[in-house]
Amino acid sequence: MVRFGQNVVDVTNATETQVDVMAGPVKIPGAVVVAISGNGQQYNDDVTLHFRDTSNTFIFHQPWIVEDVQPNMATISGGTPIHLTGMLFDQFKKDNGTTKQTDYKCRFVDDTGQVIGGEHDMEQ
Repeated sequence: MVRFGQNVVDVTNATETQVDVMAGPVKIPGAVVVAISGNGQQYNDDVTLHFRDTSNTFIFHQPWIVEDVQPNMATISGGTPIHLTGMLFDQFKKDNGTTKQTDYKCRFVDDTGQVIGGEHDMEQ
C-alpha cells in the first residue's frame, strides 16, 4: 500500500525496484508526503524536519483551464509555435512566492482520443 498524505491507495504493479499506483482524488491541491507500507500498518518515515524532501513528495494541482489556443490550426509537418492562454498555469510556487522551474508538457489529442505525435516539452 502507498499513502499520499493521509490517503491510502493500493499498488497496481510492483517489482524489486518500482511500485506503480493510481493517485486518488483530493479535495485540496498541494504537496503531500508519499510513504510505502508492506503490511498496511507501518509506513516508511518522512525524514524531513522542516521542508518536504522532493524525493518523497507528490504535488496535487488544480486542473489547468485553457481558454484559447493560437493559432488553432497548423500544417502536419509540425514546428508551429502555439500560444496557450488560460488560468492556473502559475500554481507551482515556492514557499517564498517565486515560481518554481516546472517541466511543462503538452499533448495533442485527435477527435477519437488518440495522442498525436507523443508528448512535447513546452518552453517557459
